Amino acid sequence: MLDYAYTNDEMISMLTESVKDGSIPLIDDYKAENIEAIYNRTTGEKFMNERTREEMLDKRNSNWVNQIPELMKNKSTFIAVGAAHLAGEQVVINLLKKAGYKVKSVMK
Repeated sequence: MLDYAYTNDEMISMLTESVKDGSIPLIDDYKAENIEAIYNRTTGEKFMNERTREEMLDKRNSNWVNQIPELMKNKSTFIAVGAAHLAGEQVVINLLKKAGYKVKSVMK
């Protein structure tokens, strides 16, 4: 998946720029349950371009939504995804709702 999402130069650049201080606002957004802010930080130009966003989020979300019905077929199922998969146009929650499922958040 990463091979399709990032070139080697993009990956090296992103890893080089990642520093502990850069993670503090992301952690604060997580603690505040600010999904939109997390999405915006993790999908910003510094970390993703359109191709990367499609590979890392949109395609994976679509694949998950296609697999979830089989997972839930015979039993109750809890499904957890990373925060970046909960915002944006192709968000897992919206895709499940479009497929006819009732989705309930477990956030405060």
